[in-house]
Amino acid sequence: MNLPTHFCRLDPTRVRLPAWPGRWGEGAHTREFEALIRSVGHTGGNIQPVYVALLPTQDDELEHFLILGRRRLLACREAGQPLFALTTSAMSPQEQFAAAVHENCMTTNRLADFELGRMCVSAIDLGLFRSVADLARSNGLPIAYVGGAVLLGRLADEIVDIFPDPRRLHVDWAMPLADMYRFDRDEFLERGERCKASPRPLTARQIFEALVHPAFREKA
Repeated sequence: MNLPTHFCRLDPTRVRLPAWPGRWGEGAHTREFEALIRSVGHTGGNIQPVYVALLPTQDDELEHFLILGRRRLLACREAGQPLFALTTSAMSPQEQFAAAVHENCMTTNRLADFELGRMCVSAIDLGLFRSVADLARSNGLPIAYVGGAVLLGRLADEIVDIFPDPRRLHVDWAMPLADMYRFDRDEFLERGERCKASPRPLTARQIFEALVHPAFREKA
């Protein structure tokens, strides 16, 4: 990653977000995100700077593009506070994606399998990488893991919506869920409705087992 060139104070509403999705439910005000909004409100902006690149637009003007720090940027927008950023020299889309992946995969608050899968799907569909294998090699990630995460990221919305929190989806569940959905979509969705109507909250694993294993149909 290029070293920062200078520190700046920006209007967060004028900084462009990356084309790939961020963390699941980032638009919803979770307790953690509400706490971050309050924090930047009290301190007059984010204490930990974000990284941005200064890139040319189609009109040959320069525009700030977020590299790292999506939640800090969104919190500053919500709080109406300035965004403190370190500006780097221009980075290729592939370098921007690699920086985002490694910031979010090498921390204690790492991306869930589903979140990484959605990011990888977007990067492949945007043409940043030729294949799952190319993406994995370019970012130093295990090919098998990225392949499973991409399968999660490509699950139909009807499947994902059965789970209250898709971040609890395990990478190994992607293929069984997709196979059962294709085999008998109507019966699969009926089992999903029974899961959602359960009088007691079900864990993600219980929902997975109810959807994939017929023996669990009446237990959901």
